[in-house]
Amino acid sequence: MRNKHHQFKTEKNRVIGLYDVYDYNTHDWNCIIPPFYNGEEITVIGERAFDSYYYLKSIVLSDSITDIEEEAFYLCEELESIKFGSNLKHIGDYAFMCCSSLKSITLPDSLESIGDEAFNNCSALSSVTLGKNISSIGLNAFARCSKLENISVSGENEYFSSRDGILYNEEGTEIVIYPAGRKGSKFVIPDGVTSIGKGCFSANKSLRRVTVPNSVSRIGESAFSDCNINSITLPDNLETIEKDTFFDCSDLSEIKLPNNLRIIEDGAFSDCKIESIDLPSSLISIGNNAFSNCTKLNSVTLPSSLRSIGGSVFSLCDNLRHINVSKDSEYFMSIDGVLFDKKKEKLIGYPIGRKRSKYIVPKGVKEIGDGAFQGSSLKKVKLPSSIKRIGNEAFDYCLKLKDVNLPQSLYSIGDNAFSSCIMLENISLPPSLKELGDATFEYTGLKEVRIPDRISEIPPFCFNEFKALSDIFIPPTVTKIGAYAFHRSGIISSDLPSSILSIGEKAFSYCKGLKSVMLGNGIKEIGDSAFNSCSVLQSIYLPDSLEHIGKETFSCCYRLKEIELPESIKVVEEKAFWHCSSLENLVLPEELIEIKDEAFYCCHSLEGITLPSSLRSIGKRAFLGCKLLKNITIPLSLHTIAKDAFMYSNGLPIHLDDKEQRKL
Repeated sequence: MRNKHHQFKTEKNRVIGLYDVYDYNTHDWNCIIPPFYNGEEITVIGERAFDSYYYLKSIVLSDSITDIEEEAFYLCEELESIKFGSNLKHIGDYAFMCCSSLKSITLPDSLESIGDEAFNNCSALSSVTLGKNISSIGLNAFARCSKLENISVSGENEYFSSRDGILYNEEGTEIVIYPAGRKGSKFVIPDGVTSIGKGCFSANKSLRRVTVPNSVSRIGESAFSDCNINSITLPDNLETIEKDTFFDCSDLSEIKLPNNLRIIEDGAFSDCKIESIDLPSSLISIGNNAFSNCTKLNSVTLPSSLRSIGGSVFSLCDNLRHINVSKDSEYFMSIDGVLFDKKKEKLIGYPIGRKRSKYIVPKGVKEIGDGAFQGSSLKKVKLPSSIKRIGNEAFDYCLKLKDVNLPQSLYSIGDNAFSSCIMLENISLPPSLKELGDATFEYTGLKEVRIPDRISEIPPFCFNEFKALSDIFIPPTVTKIGAYAFHRSGIISSDLPSSILSIGEKAFSYCKGLKSVMLGNGIKEIGDSAFNSCSVLQSIYLPDSLEHIGKETFSCCYRLKEIELPESIKVVEEKAFWHCSSLENLVLPEELIEIKDEAFYCCHSLEGITLPSSLRSIGKRAFLGCKLLKNITIPLSLHTIAKDAFMYSNGLPIHLDDKEQRKL
């Protein structure tokens, strides 16, 4: 059976997408997935198969379908209904996320599991019925379904039950999902409930007060995240507040922590409006970002029981002026309100509510912790000669920072360490430096950089949006330039050493001032869109070592006039030279096998090319709009040529090796 209106892309027994559709007015967007296609049984809807098919209205799945993979129907905003087959077993993570027109679903009895956020943000969804065999529901599977007030469950289900439209486990000891669209400002969790499930109340905007009984001993990850609660009492026997439990509870201004609390996990109270917090004497551990961006927090004292504290715990807390530590603590200390470890070797947190312009890090400190100064208003920071490591996001978003010295002892700078320091114009990287993190200097005001000799990789996003940058030195020790490394930077020219083996995706894309690039003789791979939209790039040397040029690598390089592809290139990828409108001279390698779709699309100035005798395939619109092309000889080796490969080329004569001739 072949679908009358749709041509599916398939891979073995999986549907992985639809072929291009150009006429949205006449196309049928009520899609039926057949049990067989091209002679093969279809059992799986593949990952992202229908991702962002905005006009899809309805889906009917055949009984042969057993699995719907991750993001299969993600962002199908017009999808109103779906009929599941009777043998469906698994729905993957994010499978129907943001299907904002989907109104109701009945899940078949065969279904066993629903993945994380599978129906998250299906804002029109008002009705859900779970079948008898479902045993696993992922985190935030129905979060932000703002019209979902009730969840029904088959009476034969042995794992879940519905009580007044709220989902519990069969025994009633765990409250699993409190529907996001359920009305009412107060809710009392029944006595006997011992556990609140992951994401249980997440994104319910009506609740203001929740009463938790003393029987509860566990509150799961993200249980109250993105809620509007302003009051909650936690039971005394609760020992752990799990990851993101109260994340983004923007109305939560005060909370009393249980006397027996031992662990606060990552992000537990991040983005809350808590003004003060009394940490109990039982507490032994606080995770990363636990209180980050609590902009009203003005007072905190760490108890003597505390043994471990993560990074960025109090970062972006705008009103926090002092971080106090119990005098009996064996692990931490506070010096003038700044948090250190007891040995004074690590600066853990600088309270950014203190309005000072300069800070001198004490001598002997070896490490600046993750997020330690994040968001501070400091203009100058002086680091001691003992510093060896600067952590992730250590100075991120320090918008006024102009001056920071990097000592000769420094060997590592973490991810986003100086990101968004827009006033930072000069910095000297010491020769001792061995490691640079991702996005280290993203969005800074630096004008020039000299990479030290010990650096072997320029990480992804390292100098992204580095608009003031005009000059950079890359040493012969560097072997890799990561994705987006110099994306949208102000770099004018670049001579890359022969040590570099690969250039990542969009590494130099949108460098509007880049005029010339000299690639070293060791380069093997240039990633997708690496030089995309370098609109004034006039010349680039491609050495014989180069084996792969990615999709859209030189697309929209409007001033690029000539390209000689080395003999090692076997395939010209999709849109590789798309809209290189000044390209006049093109030399293709003698052993080229394939020119893919739109590879030289709208190269208006291209007058002549010689297709090598090895060429087997020319893709769709490969030379579309190359209106100055005069003659093309098609080699006998060519097996496939798309009918629109030379479209709009002004009647270009096509010569075949067997002396036949035709006009486009």
